[in-house]
Amino acid sequence: MIRPIHQSHRTGLTLTELLLSLTITGMIGAGIAAMLFSMSHSVDRDRQQRSAVVKLRVLDTRLGTAFRTAQSVLDFGDDYVVLWTGDSRANGTPNLSELRRIEWNADSDTLWVYTGRAD
Repeated sequence: MIRPIHQSHRTGLTLTELLLSLTITGMIGAGIAAMLFSMSHSVDRDRQQRSAVVKLRVLDTRLGTAFRTAQSVLDFGDDYVVLWTGDSRANGTPNLSELRRIEWNADSDTLWVYTGRAD
Protein backbone atom coordinates (compact mmCIF):
# COMPACT_ATOMS: atom_id res chain seq x y z
CA MET A 1 0.00 0.00 0.00
CA ILE A 2 1.29 3.42 -0.96
CA ARG A 3 0.75 6.19 1.49
CA PRO A 4 0.26 9.77 0.30
CA ILE A 5 3.05 12.17 1.18
CA HIS A 6 1.86 15.03 3.34
CA GLN A 7 4.06 18.00 4.11
CA SER A 8 3.14 18.77 7.66
CA HIS A 9 6.22 20.79 8.62
CA ARG A 10 7.24 23.84 6.64
CA THR A 11 10.75 25.11 7.21
CA GLY A 12 10.94 28.12 4.85
CA LEU A 13 9.25 31.52 4.66
CA THR A 14 6.60 32.47 2.19
CA LEU A 15 7.04 35.52 -0.01
CA THR A 16 4.30 37.32 1.93
CA GLU A 17 6.04 36.76 5.26
CA LEU A 18 9.35 37.95 3.83
CA LEU A 19 7.80 41.13 2.39
CA LEU A 20 5.96 41.82 5.66
CA SER A 21 9.17 41.49 7.72
CA LEU A 22 11.09 43.75 5.30
CA THR A 23 8.31 46.36 5.49
CA ILE A 24 8.34 46.35 9.29
CA THR A 25 12.15 46.56 9.38
CA GLY A 26 12.04 49.48 6.92
CA MET A 27 9.48 51.34 9.01
CA ILE A 28 11.58 50.89 12.15
CA GLY A 29 14.69 52.08 10.28
CA ALA A 30 12.86 55.14 8.94
CA GLY A 31 11.68 56.01 12.46
CA ILE A 32 15.20 55.74 13.86
CA ALA A 33 16.59 57.86 11.01
CA ALA A 34 13.96 60.54 11.65
CA MET A 35 14.80 60.61 15.37
CA LEU A 36 18.54 60.92 14.64
CA PHE A 37 17.92 63.74 12.15
CA SER A 38 15.75 65.56 14.68
CA MET A 39 18.38 65.23 17.41
CA SER A 40 21.14 66.43 15.07
CA HIS A 41 19.10 69.49 14.07
CA SER A 42 18.35 70.30 17.70
CA VAL A 43 22.02 70.00 18.73
CA ASP A 44 23.12 72.28 15.86
CA ARG A 45 20.54 74.92 16.84
CA ASP A 46 21.67 74.77 20.49
CA ARG A 47 25.31 75.11 19.44
CA GLN A 48 24.50 78.18 17.33
CA GLN A 49 22.60 79.77 20.21
CA ARG A 50 25.47 79.09 22.61
CA SER A 51 27.95 80.59 20.16
CA ALA A 52 25.82 83.73 19.78
CA VAL A 53 25.53 84.11 23.57
CA VAL A 54 29.31 83.75 24.01
CA LYS A 55 29.95 86.39 21.32
CA LEU A 56 27.52 88.80 22.98
CA ARG A 57 29.14 88.30 26.39
CA VAL A 58 32.61 88.93 24.97
CA LEU A 59 31.35 92.06 23.21
CA ASP A 60 29.62 93.27 26.38
CA THR A 61 32.76 92.73 28.44
CA ARG A 62 35.05 94.52 25.98
CA LEU A 63 32.75 97.48 25.38
CA GLY A 64 31.90 97.74 29.07
CA THR A 65 35.59 97.89 29.93
CA ALA A 66 36.23 100.50 27.24
CA PHE A 67 33.43 102.75 28.48
CA ARG A 68 34.15 102.30 32.20
CA THR A 69 37.84 103.14 31.83
CA ALA A 70 37.29 106.13 29.52
CA GLN A 71 37.77 109.65 30.83
CA SER A 72 34.82 110.93 28.79
CA VAL A 73 32.81 110.53 25.58
CA LEU A 74 33.88 113.21 23.09
CA ASP A 75 31.53 112.45 20.20
CA PHE A 76 28.96 109.87 19.16
CA GLY A 77 26.62 109.06 16.30
CA ASP A 78 24.34 106.28 15.15
CA ASP A 79 27.22 103.93 14.36
CA TYR A 80 30.27 105.31 16.20
CA VAL A 81 31.52 106.72 19.48
CA VAL A 82 34.78 108.55 20.26
CA LEU A 83 36.21 108.07 23.75
CA TRP A 84 38.95 109.95 25.56
CA THR A 85 40.81 107.13 27.30
CA GLY A 86 42.56 109.36 29.81
CA ASP A 87 44.93 112.29 30.23
CA SER A 88 48.25 110.43 29.92
CA ARG A 89 50.20 113.62 29.07
CA ALA A 90 48.71 115.59 31.99
CA ASN A 91 47.91 118.61 29.85
CA GLY A 92 44.12 118.58 30.40
CA THR A 93 43.25 118.24 26.70
CA PRO A 94 42.67 115.14 24.58
CA ASN A 95 45.57 114.23 22.31
CA LEU A 96 45.34 111.86 19.34
CA SER A 97 47.16 109.11 21.23
CA GLU A 98 44.50 109.29 23.98
CA LEU A 99 41.49 108.77 21.68
CA ARG A 100 39.62 105.58 20.87
CA ARG A 101 36.97 105.40 18.14
CA ILE A 102 34.54 102.47 18.22
CA GLU A 103 32.64 102.06 14.97
CA TRP A 104 29.86 99.67 13.95
CA ASN A 105 29.81 98.60 10.29
CA ALA A 106 26.26 97.37 9.60
CA ASP A 107 27.09 96.14 6.08
CA SER A 108 29.68 93.63 7.25
CA ASP A 109 28.15 93.23 10.75
CA THR A 110 31.48 94.03 12.40
CA LEU A 111 32.73 96.29 15.16
CA TRP A 112 35.96 98.23 14.61
CA VAL A 113 38.10 99.90 17.26
CA TYR A 114 40.61 102.55 16.22
CA THR A 115 43.26 104.04 18.52
CA GLY A 116 45.71 106.83 17.89
CA ARG A 117 49.44 106.21 17.69
CA ALA A 118 51.49 106.91 20.79
CA ASP A 119 53.83 109.29 18.96
